[in-house]
Amino acid sequence: MLIALYALVALVSTAIIWKGSALLESSAEQLSRYYELPEVVQGAVIVAIGSSFPELSTTVLSTLVHGEFELGVS
Repeated sequence: MLIALYALVALVSTAIIWKGSALLESSAEQLSRYYELPEVVQGAVIVAIGSSFPELSTTVLSTLVHGEFELGVS
């Protein structure tokens, strides 16, 4: 039964990440069109910031909640 729960969590997590990456891609395209940025800037800056945000938020939340800066730094 526990294995089924882990499999379900893995499937749901994969679906969330898949949907989030599609949303990030479409948002980056909209931002680059709005600001008339070349595709290189879109890939190098906007997507890099968006893909680094989870690590940044983990560090900030671990510092705020636990008072431990080292928890979020890898």
